[in-house]
Amino acid sequence: MLAKICIDLNHLAEGVFMKLKKLIYIISGALGIIVMAVSFFVLQETVGVDLESSIRINDVGVTEKEISIVGLDLLPGENKEYVINLLEGDSGSFDITFGFDPKGNDTLKEYLNVEITIGDISITKTMTEAFDQDFIFSGVNAEKIVINYFMPENVGNEAQNKEISFSLNIKIAKKLLKNC
Repeated sequence: MLAKICIDLNHLAEGVFMKLKKLIYIISGALGIIVMAVSFFVLQETVGVDLESSIRINDVGVTEKEISIVGLDLLPGENKEYVINLLEGDSGSFDITFGFDPKGNDTLKEYLNVEITIGDISITKTMTEAFDQDFIFSGVNAEKIVINYFMPENVGNEAQNKEISFSLNIKIAKKLLKNC
């Protein structure tokens, strides 16, 4: 009789173990799905976040930075904003030049506009114009540069499935005060 009780307890233990194993699989699967769902929603929220970077300005000479924009594609009425913080030791005024150079695919250039704002001064051009002529800001004083790429709402299907890649070359020269 004791042997039969031991066999029954073993059988019971195996059954409990199998149920626990199934429960662990179910919980693991549910946690995996929850992690994927949370990751998806976090990614959806962060995709629209504006990009931000910084440039440390040299006290003497010209500071240069190149930013590559690859595969920029916007829908009519959409915009993408980039903020560049200017880090400097001394305050002063600057001459800043922005040159746009196409890199690879530029089929969206005729439908896309770019606006650069430094302080309270803004210049807006089409990307076609930006490729042909630099943006020049002279004697500006600001802590940040805001670059906004946007597609006007009146652009139609002709811009569908098009994108643009380019490099933005920024040159910042600190204006020196003349001694009197």
